Amino acid sequence: MFQNDLSLLERFRSAFCIFNALLISLVISFFTYSGYFDILQELILDNMHGVRSKLSPPPAAEVVLIGINDKTFLEKEFRKPFLLWHEDLAELIDSLRVAKAKVIGLDFLLPDVLFDDYVPGYSQVWLKSILKSKLAGIPVVTGFMDLGDSVIAPHAYFLQAIGKDHCGFFNLTTDDDGVVRRQNLWVKNNQGQIVNSFSLAILKAAGTKINDVPKQVRINFRPEETHFKIYELSDVMHMIKERRLDYLKKNFSQKIVLVGAMDIRNQDRHPTPLFNFTARKSRKSSGVVIQAQIVETILDDQHFSEFSNFEKWAISFLLAFAAIGPAIWSTHRFKFVWAPIFLTAYLLVCSFAFFQYIIMPVASGALSIVLSYILSILLSEGVLNAEQRKLKKVFQRYLPASIAESLLKQNDADFFKGDSRELCILFSDIRSFTTYSENRPPKEIVRRLNKYFEAMAEIVNKHNGVVDKFIGDGLLAFFGVIESDVSPSLCGIRVAIEMHEVLGKLNKEWAKDGEPKFEIGIGLHTGNVMVGNIGSKYKAEFTVIGDAVNLASRLEHMTKTVGAPILISETVKKDVIDVVDLEPRGKVKIKGRNEEFVYSVLINQDKSGGN
Repeated sequence: MFQNDLSLLERFRSAFCIFNALLISLVISFFTYSGYFDILQELILDNMHGVRSKLSPPPAAEVVLIGINDKTFLEKEFRKPFLLWHEDLAELIDSLRVAKAKVIGLDFLLPDVLFDDYVPGYSQVWLKSILKSKLAGIPVVTGFMDLGDSVIAPHAYFLQAIGKDHCGFFNLTTDDDGVVRRQNLWVKNNQGQIVNSFSLAILKAAGTKINDVPKQVRINFRPEETHFKIYELSDVMHMIKERRLDYLKKNFSQKIVLVGAMDIRNQDRHPTPLFNFTARKSRKSSGVVIQAQIVETILDDQHFSEFSNFEKWAISFLLAFAAIGPAIWSTHRFKFVWAPIFLTAYLLVCSFAFFQYIIMPVASGALSIVLSYILSILLSEGVLNAEQRKLKKVFQRYLPASIAESLLKQNDADFFKGDSRELCILFSDIRSFTTYSENRPPKEIVRRLNKYFEAMAEIVNKHNGVVDKFIGDGLLAFFGVIESDVSPSLCGIRVAIEMHEVLGKLNKEWAKDGEPKFEIGIGLHTGNVMVGNIGSKYKAEFTVIGDAVNLASRLEHMTKTVGAPILISETVKKDVIDVVDLEPRGKVKIKGRNEEFVYSVLINQDKSGGN
């Protein structure tokens, strides 16, 4: 029977080649259309982006960036919340107007409230600078964030000053693996109206003529370090203070100027092809740089073209046929080297096409060659009984396990869905902070809060905890996510005690300056919570949710009425009773729950010797 199979193969070689090429191309096309090869295809293209970026194309001619980076935050005048930068940013807009910039793009959310009720004329400074720039023919462009069920947009006064056409959505388009490779230039809202993206709004404000604006464009990424001229905001502001108009005109005249955050703490950072498939894959591009890449892509009019589904199938068929034929008709020795040579040649063609802005079906084409070669070798060599073993070995040659492992790590669906864990939740709050802040200037409040939070966050980090968020004058942290030699409850207790000790030292320093002391209350509870990246595809945060979080918050609120600096629940008490001295406070009624046993912690009584 086996010999008959081989004789049939010999007699119907042409039909066999056509049939198998057709079969393989249809199978490959099916999986391609189903999206199974999308990530592999994109990762190969990412690598091509990385190679091409090393060729150092000429610098951008029209687009420059002013980055709000770490150096800026170290400057004394910028050591304040971003919402209080009105005067500085207004001065920047005025100076760019004088320098005759073409467009000013603000890649950050303008305030959704006015501060004039607190500081008369505070917001007017910014509004006037925007209007002056607009009247001078230099549009200011900004945007909004679409969260799906809601929109975060600037205050109506800012929108009116900027103009409806000069406001687009900031949201970047990400693939399933979270990498930004292409961008929606416009979308339709619920009323069927077209809404432009931030980058498209900039281009239209600059008077760029775009015929048949595509809904989506693949971004032509250039190397960030060499292609774009990036100026630090602090340096630009120094030049403005020194009235260096020559500097401003030289660097910003008739330029599209994008202003945005580029510091490492900025949450608006995304993986891109430049850093996704290289040794620097942990590095991410800031949102303002990606916006500049989009604008530059449209300005250069160098759009990537891709093949239609039918064309992809035709390429798969031709590749499969070309891979099968020589393997069947050629000599025994040549058939084993043909496929590697053919595959290498095809990959070189794909690379050359990429440099000409043509995207070939690299993954599906290569797999067509490999599969066709494997099938022809298996049949012609008469090893049908070892088909599965051979396929596995060949696939391992072309798809190493390390790549699969890397892909799995990058697309950990369970992580993004959240994970149920037993964690210790810590809530802290400064008592009577509202009273303290009523008659004090914002600058003084921010200064003290920053120093307080910096000290508290350092303690949490030292004990393998995670600072979830700062809520006004409150702090939410949790323990148990990061591996530790001690239990989450013990980590939480040690942090709570040390927070009070460090606060005492801070209060002594503040007392020397005649400032009132801070007193805090801390609530601790250990229980099951959901932890992970929670939110939407546009905005998410690593946080915890669950009943245990609510109980820890309730305990913190009760410290005021009970008169205890630290209150813990029964579950925490069981874990730390041998380590710290506790004082039972009996059963107490907690809002939204049954009565709970609570305990206060006697500070400076950690018997374990832990710091």
